Amino acid sequence: MKGIKGQLAVGIVCVVLGLVLALQFRSVQENLLDGIAPAQKASQLASELKKVREERQQLLTEITSLEAKIREIEESESKEDVLVKNLSDELEKYEIIAGLKSVKGQGVVVVIDDPPQDSEMIMN
Repeated sequence: MKGIKGQLAVGIVCVVLGLVLALQFRSVQENLLDGIAPAQKASQLASELKKVREERQQLLTEITSLEAKIREIEESESKEDVLVKNLSDELEKYEIIAGLKSVKGQGVVVVIDDPPQDSEMIMN
């Protein structure tokens, strides 16, 4: 019985060791199937990192440029708004002066009465 238990234990250890070796072999093969050695892969990753950093810098420059354009548009729009408001206020002022627009509030009331007429004045 001791011989069978010992053989069974050695067999289980061998199976586990075989599985571990198979997994290790598979992971090494996957790295080699890329066709690139680890040193070459590191240099490739470094060049990709450099390319990504350059692209990031270009995008940051583009963002800055677009933000400047947005500020210019907002400033010109606000200037146009001020101009439009000033013209609108001036137009309203002239409409009031011309009597085209009714106004409320205190104002001047002018009453023109004809003077009493004498019959003598009418005859002359």
